Amino acid sequence: QAGMGAFAARSLKKGDVVAPAPALLQITDKKTLDMFELNKYQVDGDDPVGKQLLLNYCFGHGKSTMVVCPASSSNLINHCGPKVKGEGQCDNRGPNAVVRWATDFDPETSLWLDMSLDEIDELVEKGRRGLSLEIVALRDIRADEEIFIDYGPEWEEAWERHLSAWSPPSGNGDNYVSINEMNKDVEKYIRTVEDLETDPYPVDVRVACFVQGFHHPCEILKETSRTEADVPGDS
Repeated sequence: QAGMGAFAARSLKKGDVVAPAPALLQITDKKTLDMFELNKYQVDGDDPVGKQLLLNYCFGHGKSTMVVCPASSSNLINHCGPKVKGEGQCDNRGPNAVVRWATDFDPETSLWLDMSLDEIDELVEKGRRGLSLEIVALRDIRADEEIFIDYGPEWEEAWERHLSAWSPPSGNGDNYVSINEMNKDVEKYIRTVEDLETDPYPVDVRVACFVQGFHHPCEILKETSRTEADVPGDS
């Protein structure tokens, strides 16, 4: 029931930054991520039918309307809370890392923490970003050890509700293919308009534009060497 996870590429000491989590989006009203029924691209009904998947990779607080969505490998880190620990997962030791506001790598964060939601909205509209996070080791972590953080009690409760209410899509039978497998071989599983008339996608599958990775070559205009004086905090 967990994702692929994130693993330490090297040994880490207690207090080390495991991974930066620079802010990609700051959403001051998480209702922005509500999803509604659509009828010919128009909202049909006033009640949300779900949340956008992006919300799974954002951080928020139950008493705040704001969520922060970082962009880094920190999104791969799995949950380890009291219940999961009690079930014998994550080595029965609890999480080995914690999330905190960014310190040195993003000086904007300390400024944004003193702003109101209206002030943050104004900066976001101008294309600015802030409120980055970082993952910090709670204890020594050995190389190749999996990183865990505690998503919080509200997340655990929501996950339990999901498990009790969810059931696998019907009609797939022995021909079931996971979304992950479909994405590995798009050409094999993509269906034409004619195919869909006799063999529609399962109810849990949606199709969107497929964008492959690409590389932009760059030209180095000038190279400079770094000295100890260039590195803050090393003196």
